[in-house]
Amino acid sequence: MPDRYYPSVNYYFEDDAVFLTQTGGHQLMIVPPPLNVTKVGLNTTVQSSYLQLFGNASVYTSQGTKDVFTHYDYSQPYTSSGRFATTTGTPVPFNFTFEVGTHNVCGWYTFLQSLVTTSGLVSSAYSLTGSVAFPPSMSVCQDSGGTSYDISLEFLNINYATTAYAGVEVSFTQGGA
Repeated sequence: MPDRYYPSVNYYFEDDAVFLTQTGGHQLMIVPPPLNVTKVGLNTTVQSSYLQLFGNASVYTSQGTKDVFTHYDYSQPYTSSGRFATTTGTPVPFNFTFEVGTHNVCGWYTFLQSLVTTSGLVSSAYSLTGSVAFPPSMSVCQDSGGTSYDISLEFLNINYATTAYAGVEVSFTQGGA
């Protein structure tokens, strides 16, 4: 039964992040995605990874517990090391874009804005854009009937980037406890 003294809470796994949402437009990223930006002197590094979860569509609503099984299927690392260099071997700066389609644009905006601020990047070193005006209005943060928004963070003049892509199959047991 719903708690009449406290608004219900929903959790979502979206684009490698976990969100907590409540009615009224409250969106909080409680587990950020593996996206790191490091700036040391004139060098900027971006590190990220992406996890694809797949399996049969399943829903479990009840008291008790349910076993969840995962099976590692694949992974592939990528790096910019040696890919962007002059004929003399001098590294050439490049741009790196992180883009998501989301129902939680306000939570993503807050996270990405905090990421660039705490990494020490100046505003001319990145571009944060989306399919809505930033910062997003409260009406955008409220449940908009499943509308999906795009948000993109482009890092400019990166010296090094690394990313990994992996896939994991997820399934439930047949019974519950």
